[in-house]
Amino acid sequence: MYKTSAYADKHIGFYILDLVLFALSYAIECDADIINMSWGSEQKDLYLYKYIKLAADSDIVCVAAAGNNHTPAPLYPAAYDDVIGVGALGRNTWKQADYSNYDANVDVMAPGTVFTTSINGYDISEGTSMAAPIVAGTIALYMSDHPRQEVDQIIERLR
Repeated sequence: MYKTSAYADKHIGFYILDLVLFALSYAIECDADIINMSWGSEQKDLYLYKYIKLAADSDIVCVAAAGNNHTPAPLYPAAYDDVIGVGALGRNTWKQADYSNYDANVDVMAPGTVFTTSINGYDISEGTSMAAPIVAGTIALYMSDHPRQEVDQIIERLR
């Protein structure tokens, strides 16, 4: 397992593209199996798409949060074809969370409410950014149990 991060400043509302591209290229170079992207932008970006396409062509499963604006509008990278877009289920229900984006962004739903540790002990976090790593982890477990299965087959099983 490799951990790489590209910090997104939620107060400014954009992600720093060069750091994201560096993180993606590092994951590709390390031959990662799965990339989780718990961030998004309403803007398509050619460079981001090329790196995600390169990851997918390298048999890396790309997973991304679909967004928390309760809209069908595309959020990238979740809306790219080579990415599994993850929506959120509401707390204590199997229904879509009130905040979760939907439609073409979403290939699969997962719990959007998680208990996390914080400086003061424990906390509750909600959002598609919490749901996406649950899907990435589920895929990792599946891949460890089915090591010979092609990445395309794994993705199709989810969709």
